[in-house]
Amino acid sequence: MGKFLAGLVLGLLLPPAVYISLALAGRLSVVADAEPPGWEKVLASHALQKSIVRQAPEQKNPVPPTEENLLAGMKTFVDGCAGCHGTAAKKSRWGAEEFYPRAPQFGFAPPDLTESQIFWVIKKGIRYSGMGGNGGEGGYPDEKIWKMASFLSSLKSLPPKVAEEWQKAAM
Repeated sequence: MGKFLAGLVLGLLLPPAVYISLALAGRLSVVADAEPPGWEKVLASHALQKSIVRQAPEQKNPVPPTEENLLAGMKTFVDGCAGCHGTAAKKSRWGAEEFYPRAPQFGFAPPDLTESQIFWVIKKGIRYSGMGGNGGEGGYPDEKIWKMASFLSSLKSLPPKVAEEWQKAAM
C-alpha cells in the first residue's frame, strides 16, 4: 500500500513540478505568433470562461435592443474593436494569428457569454490577453458599452437591417 501511495503522490506532484521548473528556467515558449499547444488552449479558455461566469455580476441592460441601438453598438465595435476581433466578413490577421492568446473573431464565432458578462469584459478587460478595460477614464461610457454588449450578444439573431450592415462592415 505504501508503494501505491508513493507512486500516486509522485504521479500527481512530478508533472506540475517539472512544468514549474521549466517555466522558472525560461524553457517555455513565450512567442505570440506560434500556435499554442492544444492542452494550453483548452485549459486557458476553460479557466477564462469559468472566471468570467464567476466574477461578472448579473446586470440588466438599461439600453433596449432596438435596431438603432444595435447599429450604434456595431459602429462602436467596428470602429474600436474590429482591429483585433474582426468583422463578419474578415478576420483580423494579427488578432487571429499574432495575439497570444488569440483574440476571438466574433464574426466567425460569436461570444458564448451573456450580455452582462460581455459588458463586464468590455468594461474591465482581461488580464494577460491584450484586452484592456474600456470603462475607465478615457474609455467608453456605460451606455456605449451596453450597446456593444447588446450587439455582440445578438450576433446569431440580428434584425435583417443590422445583419446586412454587419456583413458590409469593414475594418
